[in-house]
Amino acid sequence: MGWLSEAVFGKDYSEVLETGITHEGEALFVAIHSEGRGADVLTRDELPEVSDIGDWAGFAAQANQNAQNALQNIAGDMMRFSTEMGGQSEAVKQLMNSGQINIFDNSGVADVTLYDEALELISKEAAVLSNNSDDHEFSAVMGGIANDAWAAREGLNETLESAGFSAVNAVNAQLEEMGLPTADIQAAMTVPESTNPAQSVAPQVPGMEQFP
Repeated sequence: MGWLSEAVFGKDYSEVLETGITHEGEALFVAIHSEGRGADVLTRDELPEVSDIGDWAGFAAQANQNAQNALQNIAGDMMRFSTEMGGQSEAVKQLMNSGQINIFDNSGVADVTLYDEALELISKEAAVLSNNSDDHEFSAVMGGIANDAWAAREGLNETLESAGFSAVNAVNAQLEEMGLPTADIQAAMTVPESTNPAQSVAPQVPGMEQFP
């Protein structure tokens, strides 16, 4: 779909997607911001004139899958960082024993912020251990962990800044403010199972191509 030249409330949109949700008798749509991050939930009367309306479920499902891919890789890194730290940091030990970070869990968009905070904690704790140790070898290992955790955090922030992540977050927040049940919001983000595998493949989300 090409860029939309129309603007609603002074905003330009790159595409319009149908949510399948009806609220107070009005069908709800998602309009993705053409520049910057985010999206708006609009009724049909508020939509710009478009010839093609896409599927919100496919967009959201791909955003969630991309987040899962990124978080699964990072969860493995955090397990390694924690093992190499050898329980020297009580804060990191409590984090890894809390069950919040699980490499086998189906983490998604909602967990990105949690992982970002965990990487920041690991990096800071490893840096403290590195600076306070008289063991040069241990200090070097902790310094490496601090740098690696910070680099992983910077990579994760590419997801935070992506069009897909920001759109899903913005839409979920707006739907929650409208009083829609969480189950309905999640259902709108789920691609129905199909007997034709080609029909269930979600389109690539612009801005999130860095995670295969």
